[in-house]
Amino acid sequence: MTDNSLISLYCIVDDFIHRFLETPAGKKNLALYYGRRGPKRRMSIADVVTLNIVRIFDRTADLKTFHKNAQAHYISYFPNLTNYENFLKDTNKSVGFIMAFVQYQLYLNRLHCSISAFLLHLADDVEQWFLPNFQILPKLEF
Repeated sequence: MTDNSLISLYCIVDDFIHRFLETPAGKKNLALYYGRRGPKRRMSIADVVTLNIVRIFDRTADLKTFHKNAQAHYISYFPNLTNYENFLKDTNKSVGFIMAFVQYQLYLNRLHCSISAFLLHLADDVEQWFLPNFQILPKLEF
């Protein structure tokens, strides 16, 4: 994964986490992530979710192998990367956030695809496009 794509993914995940924490489901997942006892987790939720999304893209099924690769290649981006045992615990506690993020991205993809299909249908029926201020645009070619 390139530096720019990793940084972009982190920004997208971090923005999603901040918006998700405002919902009741986000607050419940936050309570499950930090728990009632024990020290606070050193890795942020966005760090854990981002690394697990990278793990999915890398198609690394073994978490231990991925953790070794992350320590070798991503430590400069994630300075709070914990040891394997704590990373495993953080990953298990952040499953709700990972699922919510993936479901949200799938929803956005469905929305984008349905809009594209709608525009394709309109392009077949309409010879010219009109904007609200009556500017005429040529027919879109797909």
